[in-house]
Amino acid sequence: KDVKFDHARSRFALLGRHQAIACEDCHRTQIYKDTPLACDKCHADIVHRGRLGTTAQCQTCHNAETWKRWKYDHGRQAHYPLTGAHAKLVCETCHAIPGGALKLPVACVSCHADRVHQGRLGASPKCEACHDSSTWKRWRFDHGFKAHYPLTGAHARLECETCHAAKNPPNLKLPRDCATCHRRDDPHANNFGPVCDKCHTTSNWRQVNIRN
Repeated sequence: KDVKFDHARSRFALLGRHQAIACEDCHRTQIYKDTPLACDKCHADIVHRGRLGTTAQCQTCHNAETWKRWKYDHGRQAHYPLTGAHAKLVCETCHAIPGGALKLPVACVSCHADRVHQGRLGASPKCEACHDSSTWKRWRFDHGFKAHYPLTGAHARLECETCHAAKNPPNLKLPRDCATCHRRDDPHANNFGPVCDKCHTTSNWRQVNIRN
């Protein structure tokens, strides 16, 4: 007689592709109950190659239908939404260390070497204050709003490093009086003090506009 067994009554319900395979493919002995339940006991991990650890929870991303169709909500489950250029990367770009480098630091400098600012913004800069994940080349910083010093005239054409030269610690907060940077340019030999803006503007030192 044919023997029918309701596998759902066991600790492992047969779902998806598991329903179509022969019992002997999983149950290698007639004890039956000695068959392991973990996915990696039957399925060799040829994709992650140990990056998820020795007791990977495959069901977090996969189901019994097919290995090729999987889902993982990186924002909800890893608390780090993948946006912009991050969303185009394969997992191994960041999670590259064999043996399971799953929980990574979320600071930008953990993955992106600072070749532009070269430490001027400190050891743990807030890159997201000026950049987003779309591209490093597009950035924004409202100097008037955030630094309380609008860049006008010739100042607007300068590179950041012209004023914020590399120092340790970085000199981000600079004095706002003209003489701090233009003392050597002062033909008056400081006879009129540091209030250059009474006569000059940021457009051109040679342009004089005396104000009372």
